[in-house]
Amino acid sequence: MLSIDLHGLIEYEALMELDAALLSLEFSNEDTLEVITGNGIVLKGMAIEHLQRNHWDFEIPSHNSGCIIVYKK
Repeated sequence: MLSIDLHGLIEYEALMELDAALLSLEFSNEDTLEVITGNGIVLKGMAIEHLQRNHWDFEIPSHNSGCIIVYKK
């Protein structure tokens, strides 16, 4: 599983990092990407909206609502 931590980034930086990680996922042998957003609503909401808009499958684990698991297309 690939992983990226968006803590401490402003929205623009977080979006750039998320896009880079999604691109890495597409070309890797891994099937999932863990996006660590923390429980704050701004980064988490931005990440969810971006994933939905770009048709990525993902889930928020019930045991850790501060991360998003994204599945390879």
